[in-house]
Amino acid sequence: MCCRCFRVIQTAADQDNFVQVNNHINKVENILVQSQVLEPSVSARLTAAAGLVLLRSKSYKQAANKFLQVSTELGDSFTAVCVAEDVATYGALCALAEFDREELRQYVIEGGVSFRNFLELVPKIRGVVNDIYECKYGSALAVLENMKGELQLDLHLKDHILDLIKMIRSRCIV
Repeated sequence: MCCRCFRVIQTAADQDNFVQVNNHINKVENILVQSQVLEPSVSARLTAAAGLVLLRSKSYKQAANKFLQVSTELGDSFTAVCVAEDVATYGALCALAEFDREELRQYVIEGGVSFRNFLELVPKIRGVVNDIYECKYGSALAVLENMKGELQLDLHLKDHILDLIKMIRSRCIV
């Protein structure tokens, strides 16, 4: 049953139907609660999918928190929807747009080992996070500007990247 639900989640994500993705996340969670068996890779896929739902609904702070919770057990188990590099990119950009300096330090820079491992896969994004935390705003914003075209090609990020960069820029100015 769970495998079928994950196929529906994948298809719904491909069709940009995130209401359906959310419905099937809830369905899988209910099945797992009843069976009392929760494999780490299943939990990681559900958390990543929930992060995508929140990203698509422009709930960036909640999306950041979800992506920060994805475990490295995600591995290659969800490549049709979201890969580890995506988790790092989406989580970091949402966190940079919404988190204050203390939250950035606590949850992203010093936070869980899993997310730090994801960030290692995307050195440019890791560098942007570190630069912003170290108040090197010029270099961080220049890197984001250079990456903008590439990020606009991302299936899940394309409709949000301009808003996220604008939010990050305004946080740097404040």
